[in-house]
Amino acid sequence: MANLNRSKEGAGGLILIVGASARAAAFSALRAGLVPVASDLFGDEDLRAVARFVEPLGKYPAGFKAALLRMPEAPFLYTGGLENHGALVDQLARLRPLWGNDGSRLRRAFALRRPARRPDRPRTSKAG
Repeated sequence: MANLNRSKEGAGGLILIVGASARAAAFSALRAGLVPVASDLFGDEDLRAVARFVEPLGKYPAGFKAALLRMPEAPFLYTGGLENHGALVDQLARLRPLWGNDGSRLRRAFALRRPARRPDRPRTSKAG
């Protein structure tokens, strides 16, 4: 479940950001008065200029778990493709408070995107 209680955690403090590209979220965090700590696949100079950068260890996306463990205790949010990895989001949420949708909500959202077959319509065959 989403943790949006910013009064206890994060307000004016740290926010951890993990995902394929964390740069835009880091700049948004700054504008919101937060201090970003980020891990992404690029680690570009403009990200490092505004956030402490933590290198992901291992393959994408599992390497973000090791990165999150090396970050300070603070809430986290995910970006850049991690919404496609609900089980990993749930693992990360067991390590740090999550500001965002957990894996069960992600799975539900993806299930809604799949068209349902209407029972009143016959299945059509695409085979020759």
